[in-house]
Amino acid sequence: MNRSDHNFEYGIQRDQIGKDTLNHRTLMKYTINQHLSNLKKSQKKWFDPLILISRTERSMNRDLDAYRYKWSNRTKNFQEHLEHFVSEQTAWTGP
Repeated sequence: MNRSDHNFEYGIQRDQIGKDTLNHRTLMKYTINQHLSNLKKSQKKWFDPLILISRTERSMNRDLDAYRYKWSNRTKNFQEHLEHFVSEQTAWTGP
């Protein structure tokens, strides 16, 4: 094998190694991007407020009577505060 044949063969091998390295880097970059994308999707699902609401609704449905009691209690308190506020306003401004 003469020198030019050796250099030519070495050049082909070097080019192939460069292509393999580039392919490996491209593949690794793609794999990393896929993992990041999947991570973002899973985080979005985890923090999705609609899921939180549905979980809250399910827990309320388990103890519906307690939920109704809390709701009626809060409504009653709100009504009392509203009546008190209105009566104070009319006392300041007159009837």
